[in-house]
Amino acid sequence: MVISRNKKVNILEELKEKAKNAKVIIFSQYKGLSVHNSSKIKKEIRNNGAEYKIAKKSLIKISLKECGYSEPEDKIMEGPVSVTYGFEDEIMPVKKIYEFSKQMEGLKILGGYMNKRLMSYNEVIELAQIPSKEELYAKFLGIISAPLTNFASALNNPLSSFARACKAYSETVLDKK
Repeated sequence: MVISRNKKVNILEELKEKAKNAKVIIFSQYKGLSVHNSSKIKKEIRNNGAEYKIAKKSLIKISLKECGYSEPEDKIMEGPVSVTYGFEDEIMPVKKIYEFSKQMEGLKILGGYMNKRLMSYNEVIELAQIPSKEELYAKFLGIISAPLTNFASALNNPLSSFARACKAYSETVLDKK
C-alpha cells in the first residue's frame, strides 16, 4: 500500500509523540492475525492506558531514533510489526500483549523498550510475569494483616475458652441440683 508523503509525515509525528510519552514500548509480530483479533487487542489495550499501533517499520525506527531511543535489533523488527505504547503503567500493557500472544497464534512478542532501554524477548516475558501493582498491594496487605489477625485470635481464644469453661461449670452445677 502506497502512502503519500504528507500522510507519512503525519504518521511519523504521531509515532514520535507516542514514543516520547511512553513508559514502555513493546514490539510484536502480527503475522496472520485477523482484523477481528487485531481490533480486540486495540480495544483491550486502550482500556488499560496504552495503545496498540500498526505502522511501517521504517517510520517506527525513525520515530524512535528522533526520540533518543537506541536502534532496535533486526530480529526485533522482523516481519510485520505492531507496537504497543504503555503510557500509565509499565507492566499492564506488557501483561496484556503477553496474554494475547498466548491466546492468538498470529501474535508473537519480539522485544521492546522500558525507560528507553532496549529489552530482549526474554526480558519482556519476565516483565510480563511480574505481578501487577494491584496484585502486589493485595499481597502486601495480606502480609500486614496476617499478624494482626493472628494476634486478635490469640487474644480471643483464651477468653472464649474461659467462657466455655464457665458455661460448662454452670451447666454441671445446675445438673447436680
